[in-house]
Amino acid sequence: MLPTTACSGSNDSSERAGSGRSISGPSSLVGEKAPSIDLPALTGASRIRSLELLGKPVIVNFWASWCVPCREEFQQFKNALDQFEQDSLKIVGITYKDIPKDARDFAKRQDATWLLADGGVDNAVAKEYRVRGLPQTFFIDGRGNITSRYFGRLSDAELMTQIRRIL
Repeated sequence: MLPTTACSGSNDSSERAGSGRSISGPSSLVGEKAPSIDLPALTGASRIRSLELLGKPVIVNFWASWCVPCREEFQQFKNALDQFEQDSLKIVGITYKDIPKDARDFAKRQDATWLLADGGVDNAVAKEYRVRGLPQTFFIDGRGNITSRYFGRLSDAELMTQIRRIL
């Protein structure tokens, strides 16, 4: 059996870069301002807005409860937040093609303490970020610029390297 490293939501082979592979090139958004986020929180009545995160290093992760590599990343993000929260690191998890109740239940079982947003039926923010497969992770510096983009589950070492780049 082959290990699952990414969940594809499209038939576009250019989007399947592999496990923890950096995506670059003209359509990658790397080096550009991050698209804005204004989505309902996965739990509660509040909203998750990127304007409230300006000036802070941010990880934006698109995930789904049905995606095995996405599920595996939750502990990594929990550890990263524990380690770098004092450095103002913020993590925003945005659901993609998921059932909100399933996503909420999974996040609760994993004791996710970072910002979680419901990507919605139309996945409008995911479209702005050019997401078509999961997991996808964007590292955004305090100026709001995307410094790197990854498709597939990141190794612990690569996650730490990218976080240190945006701090």
